[in-house]
Amino acid sequence: MNKNLLITVLALIVWNTSIAASISQLIKQNKITATFKALNAHSGRCIEAEFTNISKENITNTIGDPLLLCNQDTTAQSIIITNEPALQLARGEKKKFMLQGCCIENSKRCPTLTDQFTPKTSTNQNLIRLVRAMNKSSVHGFAEQAAVWAITDNNDIENINGEDSSNVMLLRNLVGSIKGIKVPAYLKDNYCKSGSVVNSSLEIETSGKLVLTGMKANDNIETALYDADGMVVSEVIKDKCLQPYGKITVDRHKHHFHLLVANLRVDKKYYLRVKVNGVIQKEFMYSA
Repeated sequence: MNKNLLITVLALIVWNTSIAASISQLIKQNKITATFKALNAHSGRCIEAEFTNISKENITNTIGDPLLLCNQDTTAQSIIITNEPALQLARGEKKKFMLQGCCIENSKRCPTLTDQFTPKTSTNQNLIRLVRAMNKSSVHGFAEQAAVWAITDNNDIENINGEDSSNVMLLRNLVGSIKGIKVPAYLKDNYCKSGSVVNSSLEIETSGKLVLTGMKANDNIETALYDADGMVVSEVIKDKCLQPYGKITVDRHKHHFHLLVANLRVDKKYYLRVKVNGVIQKEFMYSA
């Protein structure tokens, strides 16, 4: 038998006899040790982890229930890991990873470099469902954190916002399904449009008539074009929802807008956002 083939076969036999379990199970079974360090952030790639295989076998992790890092300082935020790494450790091997996570207590202080964490498995079934779904769809960023807070801190679904409108709508509807809350119709729309390239610059002209539902009298409506950093790059069109004569509620409101913005960068994305009382209700993405 070819020597290289023999080595490969032996290596596969060794790994096929290894331990396969989730990181939380491996820690609980004393198969690995783990240290976690916060990076002065409460979401995103906010945790540096170091895992050491202290068992007598090779280790491969499987994706189980999300790992919850409980902050030993009760005044600081704990972190739910939203993207468990692929862990493969030989006997005695040590590896470092950057972990993606979100905090689960909006009102507490952000974790710091000196905070200590105790790894556990979350018992919040709604949170487990959310994290598993986010892992499958690879959704990350501000919208991910807002979705977690909607589950753990009971924040409004309307607070789930972000640059990628498709992810925002996915998470809003997912959280609504988990919590048994009907997401208003005006939160479900999602469109992607293209602008025109004029003299090597992007020009966006957009107009329309939107029917906003679930509205109340005196709701304030603002429409403007934003860049990816959230900066306004157009005029702001303002509108107010007035109560029709003889009616107690409004519910539906027709909002008209027209914007023309030139000399935008062709390599960037821009977002037409319709806000009601400061909260994004509709979002349209534009690019070259």
